[in-house]
Amino acid sequence: MSQPHPILSPAALARSLSLRDLTDPSKGPHAVQRALDGAIQALGRAWRCEVLVHRASPVVPAEDDGARLHDAGSERPGGRTARRASATHVLRTRTAAMMPGALRRLAAATPIDVLVACPGLVYRPAADRLHAAEGHEVDLWRLRRGRSLGLRDVAETIGLVAGAVVPGLTLSAVPAELPWASDARQVDVRVRGEWVRIGAVGLLSPALLAECGLPADASGLGLTLDLDRVVAIAKGVDDVRLLRSEDPRIAAQMIDLGPCVPAPADARAAPRCETLDEVRASIDDLDDRIVDLLAERRRYVLQAARFKRSAAEVRVPAREEQVVAHVTAAARRAGIEAELVERLYREMMAGFVDVERRHCPGGP
Repeated sequence: MSQPHPILSPAALARSLSLRDLTDPSKGPHAVQRALDGAIQALGRAWRCEVLVHRASPVVPAEDDGARLHDAGSERPGGRTARRASATHVLRTRTAAMMPGALRRLAAATPIDVLVACPGLVYRPAADRLHAAEGHEVDLWRLRRGRSLGLRDVAETIGLVAGAVVPGLTLSAVPAELPWASDARQVDVRVRGEWVRIGAVGLLSPALLAECGLPADASGLGLTLDLDRVVAIAKGVDDVRLLRSEDPRIAAQMIDLGPCVPAPADARAAPRCETLDEVRASIDDLDDRIVDLLAERRRYVLQAARFKRSAAEVRVPAREEQVVAHVTAAARRAGIEAELVERLYREMMAGFVDVERRHCPGGP
């Protein structure tokens, strides 16, 4: 088992705590708040229950981020490790870490039916286009006394939230594991041919509810919603880190959930990375996408081989020069060195010529 991260320096902790929480309207409007409001309002209207919004410091007892959620403390699923603020406290890795405290305060006078919403920042050790190092989630937990909540309520929750925040998209709900819940489902939506996880929901553990002081006739379900991904999907952007873009032309579009119009290519900046590891992770993610595109290009190359009578017809210098002219013009528009793009493309085309020849009638 890996060791917990060392305790953050005072400067690093101060930087983390000074970061703007995009879910908080007191810090100014943002599209993240629109997604949050949409989810809360959809559930509140459908259930006609009391709604309590609970916010708390992102520095939480390590037990609230792990053991009190029936998880293994600071060591997170998938190898994620919490950033330690002290020997006993961490920067929360999930908004569910706010729930033990919220439920303990609610236990003294548990309403008959209540939706508890805990939105805010969560802190991760690395980032890529689907995970911001400092991202935004909300946990939406419904607590009810009397008739127990069940799987039908879980299914209803998925439909209500998906309809509010990602309307019109194909939805998938597959079995998942949540430490604090049973009969859990991972909620995915299909975006441009890719399945993207936006959350998970399940029936809350009766033991957890009892540990928080809730009465024996209380039951609950809990939904964790990734607000960054929901907003990125709504706005049609591929990288959640653009939600914090410092480019004023992009930042101005992050007020609502309308589609984002990209800035001109020559002015488009990569999302700001805070560490070398973040830079490398972002490059790895881009390389994966580039290889996928190369595989797609290869499939078209193989189709071209069907229309040629022999390997001698594969290489067409005039067509190669046409491709080079096209991509170098695109490079100049994108602000990248055209000479570099030309060298890469000439090397790539030579390789694909060899591939195409091997698949032409008569072979190489």
